[in-house]
Amino acid sequence: MFHDATEWIGRLKRREISSEALLSSYLHRIRTYDPTLRCYITLCEEDALEAARKADERLAQGAEPGVLHGLPIAVKDFICTAGTRTTAGSNVLERFVPAEHATLWRRLEQAGALLLGKLNMHEFGWGATSDNPHYGDCRNPWELARSAGGSSGGCAAAVAADLTPVTVGSDTGGSIRVPAACCGVYGLKPTYGVISLHGVIPMAPSLDHVGPMARSVRDLALMMNVLSGYDPRDPNSVRAVRQDYSQSLDMPITDGTVAIGPEPLLQDADPEFIARLLQAADVLRQAGAMLHECDSIPELREGPQAMTVIARTESLLYHDERLKNPDSPYREGLRQRIEKGRQYSALDYAAAEQARRRLRRSLEQAFERFDVMLTPTMPVATPLLGRQQTAGGAANQPAPRSGHFNRFTNIFNLAGFPAVSVPCGVSSSGLPIGIQLIAAPFQEAKLLQYARQLELAFPLLSPPGMERIGAQS
Repeated sequence: MFHDATEWIGRLKRREISSEALLSSYLHRIRTYDPTLRCYITLCEEDALEAARKADERLAQGAEPGVLHGLPIAVKDFICTAGTRTTAGSNVLERFVPAEHATLWRRLEQAGALLLGKLNMHEFGWGATSDNPHYGDCRNPWELARSAGGSSGGCAAAVAADLTPVTVGSDTGGSIRVPAACCGVYGLKPTYGVISLHGVIPMAPSLDHVGPMARSVRDLALMMNVLSGYDPRDPNSVRAVRQDYSQSLDMPITDGTVAIGPEPLLQDADPEFIARLLQAADVLRQAGAMLHECDSIPELREGPQAMTVIARTESLLYHDERLKNPDSPYREGLRQRIEKGRQYSALDYAAAEQARRRLRRSLEQAFERFDVMLTPTMPVATPLLGRQQTAGGAANQPAPRSGHFNRFTNIFNLAGFPAVSVPCGVSSSGLPIGIQLIAAPFQEAKLLQYARQLELAFPLLSPPGMERIGAQS
């Protein structure tokens, strides 16, 4: 059983292990396993070792340690880090070295974290897997022939394989929660605006979120305590009341209500995933929550089209100038996908925004009747690498993996509601099953409290695929 970040931080502060020794152990694991898994795009070995030695010196001199003192952390390669290249998984930005940190990395560094490296992802976030033609397809530690999910697949695989103790990914339509489910780890997408997007390369700014991925619920809370907070440099940052996300983790659920997602939303999901969903709901019932029926939410039907219009239009805005340059090295498939944003008019975008507002209001009304909604994180298991279709669900029919994997997750990006994926055991095929919990805006502490109850019922499992990688090394 691997240690989580909270355990490592305690051992570092008690000086049971040095930051340099901990970093060296992670570097050894990365050298052993990453040539197979392909989680890392950039490894910051020399700079991290220097930072670790300085962290050890400060502690030896009696300095007050930060919340994350001496902890090595790798982050998704969407997140700008001064002096370290940030590629967004693309050859277009292969040589891009930011001049300043993203706000979120600056906060992590101020809390004492060391930059271990930058993690693999689907190119510019445009995909539900982390198949990457430039830096290698990221593999799932549970089964190497499987995808790690996307676009934050490198983050999820690295946490599952213990190649970083904790990480930060980005999520535009499910890119934290889907790979977390694929790789059997925890992934939290907070309320829109709670964590600053300043210095994060955009995919679709009004849908983009960033959040932690970890091996425990308490690690998610720890990271939220560091990452959250108003940032005047992010125009969409919110002035939410500061809170301690760790405080209520182990408090009993009293007067809480849980609803299973409405039936139309769950159609065509794998029956085994639905069975695990019902089991998770029963765990929360036994923990003190009342089960509440979720009425139909017709506005959910408008979500996918609104997502498509907004995502493609906003993504085109970011890429437009480069795309106009015939020498820009965009792959033809990626170029064509982004260029589809040109087919939408201002009227289309306005209609999508109206649909977003209707959906948000309907969800706000629904969450007046219950505290947490449950769905599977994904409708089916993660596919084989390179497959353009995935089979599964009630009908076991092939479906395009893009738009299929994230159909339980993307509506909560559109509405900006917080959601977390919790690993709840494995399927009959031996692959992880993730259950998604959703709450009303700014209710992350409640969300983590409920997630903690599922964590107690479904202890985290380590991927057996790691043993096979070790045998090959």
